[in-house]
Amino acid sequence: MVVQERTEELSRTGEYIPANASHWRIEPFIPVPPSDLTEYLQALLPAGPVRESFAAVCDQLLRWVHQQSFSQHQQLDAAYAALDPDRDTSLLMDRQVDEQTVDAADVARLMRTALDAADYLELSREELEAACEVSSLWGVRLKVDFEIFQHLGVFARGDIVGVREIRRPQGFYRRETLEVEIYRRLIVLFQIKPNQIIEGEGQADRLYLRMFKNIPKADVDMLLPGSKIRFGWFDHTKILVPSLGGIGMTLWKLVRLVLFLAVVSTGKLLLALGLVFATFGYIARSVSSYFNTRKKYELNMARSLFFQKLDSNAGVIFRVLEEARQQQYREAVLAYYALLTATEVPMGRRRLKRRCERMLRDLLEIEIMFEVDDALQVLQRLKMIQEHADDCWSCEPAPLSL
Repeated sequence: MVVQERTEELSRTGEYIPANASHWRIEPFIPVPPSDLTEYLQALLPAGPVRESFAAVCDQLLRWVHQQSFSQHQQLDAAYAALDPDRDTSLLMDRQVDEQTVDAADVARLMRTALDAADYLELSREELEAACEVSSLWGVRLKVDFEIFQHLGVFARGDIVGVREIRRPQGFYRRETLEVEIYRRLIVLFQIKPNQIIEGEGQADRLYLRMFKNIPKADVDMLLPGSKIRFGWFDHTKILVPSLGGIGMTLWKLVRLVLFLAVVSTGKLLLALGLVFATFGYIARSVSSYFNTRKKYELNMARSLFFQKLDSNAGVIFRVLEEARQQQYREAVLAYYALLTATEVPMGRRRLKRRCERMLRDLLEIEIMFEVDDALQVLQRLKMIQEHADDCWSCEPAPLSL
């Protein structure tokens, strides 16, 4: 059952995400602002030393993840400086081709690490090729040459089931609602090979980053550079049939005119010229119809992506690192709270994971795969928890039974 309460307009075409949108895959991403999660957990604790101690832990965690994020940002900025297509600065040191190749590989590696921390999942080559074979009801079938890329990575997060309003001839143009599998966030990282040219993005010594929101799963190929529109049988029919029909009608009329003017030599010349001009006219009409159809599809793609593009190049790096920082903080705070309020201590890793997942399910009403290993690693590094035998953990101050 599709809930009609709209929470977010995705485009001007009537696509939106319901308030209680379901997911088609369980993910580790926790979709709640860190400040809201902190205030919510603090409010659950009784006023006094325990709440104050928990607030101090949250502040310490926040400072630490900020510091880590800043360090990563500096490292990525330095590696990306020579590869940024939007840079407005001059490089004091010339970069050789082999050095640029190393830089691109380093940035791609660092970005994959940051994207993994932000809980993005890299789509496989098979998934990308499958998207090229189909399109959504409002998308375009495309042909993508994967051999033009030196580096290519497509990363997705947030597998929401959205809703699309559409009118179709078989439904007598009545408004219908269809469920659509959507990636809430999708990032494309690519660099083309030196001997390849892509219109508008043809610099082989640059590494391009693109970030989009709310992309249908079947239309991921629309975001890949160098894509070429692939017409379906209906488009070919719409272009060719009227032209062929016109040529046929012209030839039939000319044949009748030949029979009528067979005895007039001037008529034969006029017939020949008329046949040539008519044929070229309908050929020109077919070519014009082809380009007009392609331009219409390209315009629809541009309009759609204009509203769905979030950022590009260096801006994507900042967004990803910020998302990774927030996710790292949420996981650590939630794990610490679960240990702090546990009725039985020390708590094993598996039981801690289940408790955090149950808390998130009660809070957000969705299933989330809590990454307990990442949370414990941060808390242990900051010496906020203690490890006991049998892979069990506890925290200071002493646990509080609620």
